[in-house]
Amino acid sequence: MTWPPLTNEMPDLSALVPGQTLVLVLRLAFPGDRTDTYPARLLHVTFVRLVDKAISEYEAARAQMNRYSQEDTPMRPLVALFRAASEFENCITSLHRALCLLEAIRRDKVSPKLPDALRATLRAKADVRNFRDAIQHFDDDLTEGIPQPGGNLGIRAHSNRIECARGSILYSDLAGWLRSLHGYAGQIAA
Repeated sequence: MTWPPLTNEMPDLSALVPGQTLVLVLRLAFPGDRTDTYPARLLHVTFVRLVDKAISEYEAARAQMNRYSQEDTPMRPLVALFRAASEFENCITSLHRALCLLEAIRRDKVSPKLPDALRATLRAKADVRNFRDAIQHFDDDLTEGIPQPGGNLGIRAHSNRIECARGSILYSDLAGWLRSLHGYAGQIAA
């Protein structure tokens, strides 16, 4: 596939309700008859916050990809493509952190049981971790002379996926993971 991309095939997640973190924090401030423990509440607040954050970063990347792909000139606004890559870095890092907390929530006796559909998202943790590791260690690789001419320059946004030295993630998969995490975050925040 050619790079840079000419289109943006990122699914739209703008309809997902933002701000579940605020709902959860308010509920925890006025707990009523809640019986969960402080560690569980802290896990829940942080998980919901990171899911909100990852979705916001995804949508920011999508906006930059739209800006880039909708400009039909020989000198497309390349800065939008690089800003999209920055937002993807943040999104993947937040997603990885949320998946780590989801694993802890799954083991927590007080937290709501994970729906079966969410278990598939949790299985993506290793792929997300590898991608996140490539992001986190790219600077080290760069300073140690590991990247080769013609190699991958950090994250590259394509029409249907993001790519790095350790693999790629389809936008459809990323959007699906974020949707499922958002659904569970809504259950926790309710």
